[in-house]
Amino acid sequence: MDKLSNWLQICANIGILGGLIMVGFQIYQANSLTAAQLFHENVESTINTQLSMVGENPDASMERIFFEPQLATRRDHLIAERYYHVTIRQLNRASIFAASGLYGGDSAVTPGAFIRLNGHIFASEHGVNWLKRIHVSIPEGRGRELYDELIAVAMAGLKQRKVILSAREK
Repeated sequence: MDKLSNWLQICANIGILGGLIMVGFQIYQANSLTAAQLFHENVESTINTQLSMVGENPDASMERIFFEPQLATRRDHLIAERYYHVTIRQLNRASIFAASGLYGGDSAVTPGAFIRLNGHIFASEHGVNWLKRIHVSIPEGRGRELYDELIAVAMAGLKQRKVILSAREK
């Protein structure tokens, strides 16, 4: 009977230890989700701040940046840079969330997919040059490859835009 009692006590202790490990894991997950939520709120706050500074008619500014760059004013460039900052913050968020597995393994939600969907925002001489300035300030291995991809998409978009503009002039 003593042997059975000892085995039951050992099994109970193993069960308690397993339960404590599970509680620790749940606390870790809760902390990770809380950190992700705080990061998300910080990104949203930054985005809202940037977008609140573009004024009432940012479309006209972006149109000049894209289609009439020789007529773009300093204000147009500043407005475009607000959009660039917003897009970069969203890309950083997508990268961090994807690396953390917070997208649930959805392969459609990746930094590469985000770049393909939003790279057109940089498809102007100003946008490509802005990206290149940012690119050189990023240390190797810290997401620089994302900027390489973003620059390639922006340059392809710029090339297409130049074809459209030259066709318009004819």
